[in-house]
Amino acid sequence: HFQRKHLGSEEPFTTQHRDDFERARDDVSNLETPAGIRAYLSSTLGIIHGRLLQREDLLNRVDSRLAELEATVGHVERGVVRLEATGTRVDRDLVLIDAGTTRFSTGLAQLEAVGGRLDTGLAHWTAAGERVDRGVARFEAGEDRVTHRLAQMDATERPVDHHITELAVFAQEANQRLAHLDEVVTRLHLMIASLQSSVGAYVRGRSRSPSPPSRPRSRSRGRSYYRGRGRGRRRL
Repeated sequence: HFQRKHLGSEEPFTTQHRDDFERARDDVSNLETPAGIRAYLSSTLGIIHGRLLQREDLLNRVDSRLAELEATVGHVERGVVRLEATGTRVDRDLVLIDAGTTRFSTGLAQLEAVGGRLDTGLAHWTAAGERVDRGVARFEAGEDRVTHRLAQMDATERPVDHHITELAVFAQEANQRLAHLDEVVTRLHLMIASLQSSVGAYVRGRSRSPSPPSRPRSRSRGRSYYRGRGRGRRRL
């Protein structure tokens, strides 16, 4: 059977194959005796026991791996739960983002409308600025004319100022003379009042005693004489 197996295959029959064949033939010849059978069974059981131990060790490793996998699965499940919670929060955030995007779009539309109004206002402002520039130019031209006119007035005012100075000096001298005349007139008034009181006292004294007819005429002439002199000096 061994030879047929290798002869039927494409592999060449080598020295290793011959050695294996001879060892298998010896093993078969050993099974012909009870000791050989026991040895073969013992060897086979040892091999089976070793393989069972290997299987138990493998099963233990598999159990530990399964425990690790279960722990990993637990971690994964908790991670999935956290991911689901995060997904829920993300969904809420997406809803809020959608609402914010809608408000942002509305704000952009309003900003665009405001920008249009600003453009219109800037156009009006530019037109108003041009009108202001023209007004400033006219004002500057008028200011130049006023400056020229003021220069002419300054040139004209110099002799006028000289005459005004002379008039001020003359007015000051006239005021001083008028003040002096006021003092003289005041003294004359006081003198006239004193004379009038003296004449009145004299007339009252004379009215109590008989007097010639010619005295009243003289007295009246004296009063009119003093009065006329007083008025004439006051006019001066």
